[in-house]
Amino acid sequence: MENITPLTIGAGVVFGFLYLIQLSRFGQLDVKGNPLAKRWMSIWIVFATIPVILVVLTPSVPAYIYFLLIGIVILAEILIRYCKDYHIKQIQAKTIGTRDPAILYAAARNLGQYKQWAKAANIHQQIIELAPDFYEAYIDLAAIRGLNDDYEGAEELCRKAIEIKPDYANAHYYLGMASRGLKNYYEARDEIQTALKLGLPGKFLGPAEAILDELEAKLNPARR
Repeated sequence: MENITPLTIGAGVVFGFLYLIQLSRFGQLDVKGNPLAKRWMSIWIVFATIPVILVVLTPSVPAYIYFLLIGIVILAEILIRYCKDYHIKQIQAKTIGTRDPAILYAAARNLGQYKQWAKAANIHQQIIELAPDFYEAYIDLAAIRGLNDDYEGAEELCRKAIEIKPDYANAHYYLGMASRGLKNYYEARDEIQTALKLGLPGKFLGPAEAILDELEAKLNPARR
């Protein structure tokens, strides 16, 4: 136990924190569509986990071991960035020369996973020009406009999507979000309620219900 010092404990805590963060960061990569990320993630987990097991099994570990492990975690960050950039380039390469809306839409969605909003927005706009009835592209583009606080642009896109497919729950949800941003609270409430009635996907249910509560508080303050 003589090797356990405040420096050792501090280094161990830092390593553990960074290790968990990097596992989470690898999890955010689309490893199914990114074989390079999958390969590096597997190598890194094995490379980093074996020393962790040794540390746990050994009652006293010199501080330099932890600093070595911290270096491994930093290496993982470099690998993650490389894999991310590699995959983004792969996605963009698939859009070159194609006029297939389905291929373009898949690429735009993948770019959105990496928060490449400007690139994704450009592709969604291209899809709308190629296939004016491709209502999903209107909504994804509306969502990006909303992220940039362009609520009027988002509202217009949502209304176009609803014209094409009136029973598309996501279109009503994002129209409600745009109306909320424009402070049209009655319309926002009505649209989100409509989205819920039409069968809004599960991942939107929690936010939709929270926004409804917020809107009710604004519209009926006396009830609170």
